Amino acid sequence: MHLIVPKSRFKLLQGENNLTTYTFDTGEAKHKFCNICGIKSFYIPRSNPDGVDVNVRCLEP
Repeated sequence: MHLIVPKSRFKLLQGENNLTTYTFDTGEAKHKFCNICGIKSFYIPRSNPDGVDVNVRCLEP
């Protein structure tokens, strides 16, 4: 489950030091993975570079 939000509305509150960035092919999309558990928490989509695609399952209720 993913939700794209504007970059200006996205704020990572904690855990940045536990993230690893992976890029494919052109390197435009920036996929952020937890380097502890491996989940892809969010990424900057190539098709929407002004947005952040958030894995909704990583949000606290």
